[in-house]
Amino acid sequence: AKFVYNLAVLLVYYRIFKSMDLDRKQLIAFLNRVCFFTLNVLAIALLICYVFSFGYSTYADRFGYFGFRGIFYSGNDITAVFMLLLPFAITNYCQRPAPKNFWQTALAVSAPAAALTCMIMIATKTSLLASAAIFLTFFIYGLVQYRKKKNKQILKRLGNILLGVLMIMLILAVTSQSVISSLVDFFSHNNMMLGEGVDFQTIMLSGRQHKLKAAMAEYMAGGPYRWVFGIGRGTQAVIIEMDLFEVLFYFGLFGFAAMLWLYFKL
Repeated sequence: AKFVYNLAVLLVYYRIFKSMDLDRKQLIAFLNRVCFFTLNVLAIALLICYVFSFGYSTYADRFGYFGFRGIFYSGNDITAVFMLLLPFAITNYCQRPAPKNFWQTALAVSAPAAALTCMIMIATKTSLLASAAIFLTFFIYGLVQYRKKKNKQILKRLGNILLGVLMIMLILAVTSQSVISSLVDFFSHNNMMLGEGVDFQTIMLSGRQHKLKAAMAEYMAGGPYRWVFGIGRGTQAVIIEMDLFEVLFYFGLFGFAAMLWLYFKL
């Protein structure tokens, strides 16, 4: 049902955008406003929860709790929204005309800065790696633009975003607790696992490779019927949590083609 819902949403929005009768530039401007609004609403919700210590830790292991996801059901779900929209928010900000005053600058930088702060606050491997990869990609592009065209705008705007992140962190440190504590907990927990002899691959993949191997072995041993139609998600006590492999092994070659053709096509 979730999968069909996601496909339906793509088709519905496609029809909505066509019916809006906007040209490409106008549609991109509209989507940028939606992105800006969405990131700010989600980030503010998370930040308010953090200030009032209301909500949940992102993860718990044998060493305790770490990260913060507020009232969101899943740390991975809210991370997915942030990591998908953040590059669009940064691109939009880097392309905007120069703001006329401090308040216009603060408003323009709010969405990428707040989203980046929240991804650090969530403090999962996915959110931290995504933050670093996104920002590093834009930084390298900014350096290339500076070397080729002596254009400093992207580097300056990235600096403004980092300054915005630091300002938000400072406000949080004064009103509640430092966001840095999330990072400290994240690294200390992983260091303790390394100290116990847990291998780096298991830490990085959260043990998913063992679930993957077990499901793959069951799939391969199942014969032609299971190769075509899969072993079924409901047969598993725990799921792999690796999407493409789940579709292949749980729903087979037929399910893989039937469920994912639109994603590959688009």
